Amino acid sequence: MEISDARVEIPLAKQRLRTLVYICALVVAFSAYWVLSGHRTNATAISITGALALVAVIVGLKRVRKETTGLIIDSTGISNFSSDVGSFEVGWDQITAFKTVWVYQSPYIMIMVKDPELLISQKRGLPAFLMRSNYKLYGTPLNIALYSLQYDGDDLLEKLEAILEARLNNSESS
Repeated sequence: MEISDARVEIPLAKQRLRTLVYICALVVAFSAYWVLSGHRTNATAISITGALALVAVIVGLKRVRKETTGLIIDSTGISNFSSDVGSFEVGWDQITAFKTVWVYQSPYIMIMVKDPELLISQKRGLPAFLMRSNYKLYGTPLNIALYSLQYDGDDLLEKLEAILEARLNNSESS
């Protein structure tokens, strides 16, 4: 495969997000019913749960309505926006390999990199914690959640491996 400067944008899959919004809406409805019907048992906990679910519904509805790019592949590298917590950009010069991992019946493409600690040090708070956990468990801080993208996982892995191989072959022949 020839290296292309073409930019590939893969949109986020919306079905799983819609399902989560519906579930949160049900939690909000149940919480409102429970509190308004006069139940005093665990009313505070139910109210807090309902409020958190309401926030999730509002955020989820905004994301469902907005056309959002989940993954960008271009000549500079990969930009992953499929998760609010784990968004990242990584250059082709940092990537060494790709591998597929299944976590609780959900497929991920792990992006093996040259200097994982450098990438982790660029993040703070929860994203840094999650990247460090990924690094300890899978040998890399970076992954692409395939279930959150509107693209076939096998095709994406094949495309990424072909681009990386072409780049490695070009750098060896230079």
